[in-house]
Amino acid sequence: VANVIEDPWKLKEMLEQAQRDLNALRGHCRKLEAQVAVFGAMGMRAPSPRHAPCTGDIARDVDGNTSAEGDLMTVGVATRGRFIENRLVIMGLLPSLVCPLSSEIMRDPVCAADGWTYERRAIQAYFGNAGKALLLSPVTGQRLVSRALVPCHVVAQIVKQHLPDLPPLATRVSKLQLIHQWQLQEILSYLDAPSLARCEASWPSFLAASAASVAWQSLLARDFPFHEAAAAEHSTPPGGEVPLARARRCYAIAARAAALTRPAAKPCWERGAPASQGLTLVASR
Repeated sequence: VANVIEDPWKLKEMLEQAQRDLNALRGHCRKLEAQVAVFGAMGMRAPSPRHAPCTGDIARDVDGNTSAEGDLMTVGVATRGRFIENRLVIMGLLPSLVCPLSSEIMRDPVCAADGWTYERRAIQAYFGNAGKALLLSPVTGQRLVSRALVPCHVVAQIVKQHLPDLPPLATRVSKLQLIHQWQLQEILSYLDAPSLARCEASWPSFLAASAASVAWQSLLARDFPFHEAAAAEHSTPPGGEVPLARARRCYAIAARAAALTRPAAKPCWERGAPASQGLTLVASR
């Protein structure tokens, strides 16, 4: 049997295969570096491999009428933490993955001369409708110097990676789903405890935004300041509990203690201003 090293053709084939494998690894590294750069530009931490995206009922979109509270309260603490972390990542990424023209998740994202990313079919249809007229950017309104389209591999890779957690493809994404995390937290900060609990149970994004804020801690300090220390002491979990669940437990213990010791006392939302009637979203003009 001939030694493969002494066979120049075999050696050349082995070197070419090794070169192809090395190029594939370099391409994968460039994709990872690009994803890390995107997350860094958005002020977020790239998800760790051990925190795999949630799938199934928990990751279903709001249009699927998922009850976040019902799903999350039946799973373990670690699963709830992974879900909340993943939901916050999706909330931060979603506005960048939606085409400005079609309002859908981009399957074939391309970058136009204005620097914005569009779905290829949508921007090509826009170019076709413009004809030979002066071409303007759909987003900025400024003149487009070229009709050239460059594939955006970074956005395509992010969509592929988070596809189970994104809204269905070829479906328009509602404006409500594109609200930023800080805007949701601002909305939730005006609610009383019952309204906040109802919002958390109605939409997973409300739950994630509440978990990333100090809403329950603020309510506890405002409604039951004299019970805060005792509630925090009794609610210390043995196995480690997420801050949201701990703050809610503190509030529940403080509310029960106040009801037992001072039956006539009412929470602040009953003593002062009328209780919140929920949220009313009005489209801006």
